[in-house]
Amino acid sequence: LVRAITVPTLLLAGDAGPDFFRDTATRLTALLPDGRYTLLKGADHAAPPELVAPAVTAFLT
Repeated sequence: LVRAITVPTLLLAGDAGPDFFRDTATRLTALLPDGRYTLLKGADHAAPPELVAPAVTAFLT
């Protein structure tokens, strides 16, 4: 089902979060036809907006 998603998809994970979040995000990125992965340095699962916003802005522009 993941491979059926055809729109560009951004996956975010923080380097301070659990390994399984990063592992899952990278695996999903590899499965998605247009998946893009960004690692947020210094972030855990509750990444603050000042870390998320630049990644989302870059993805959307």
